[in-house]
Formats: sequence, C-alpha cells, structure tokens
Amino acid sequence: LKDLDPGALVIFAHFSILSDLFKSYWYLNGWADRALKRISSAVQDPEYRDSIRWAEEQLEANLPIFPRHEKVPVIVNG
Repeated sequence: LKDLDPGALVIFAHFSILSDLFKSYWYLNGWADRALKRISSAVQDPEYRDSIRWAEEQLEANLPIFPRHEKVPVIVNG
C-alpha cells in the first residue's frame, strides 16, 4: 500500500467495502468512502480502473453485502 501498488490498492478497495458493514461505529463512519476516494485518485492504470470502479459502485448502491434471507420453516417427520 505504501508504494501505491495498483494490485494492492484494488484489494484494499474491496476490503473497504466490507468495512462499510461497521459504519455504525463512529470511527468507521465514512471511512470506506474516504478510502475509496483516495484509492481512486492513486490508481490511474486503466487495467485496474474497472476493479476500482466496481468497488465504488457497490458502495454507492448501498447494497446489503450479506443479504438476509427469510427463515424457512424446517419440517421434521417424526
């Protein structure tokens, strides 16, 4: 990360999406947005831009990362 390696920054961008799960904690609130903006400005290589753009779109869409499914009743024959 320190060397701004594009591959490492892409991985870090995807990690930042996961950190958004904990945005209810004051110290992580807005952290994912700030991290992605900084990463996006650092990665200029077109080969990596699509991966960064995907991470930005996921965060902007505010989609549930781990969607909750309705509980299905379990029927046990007995």
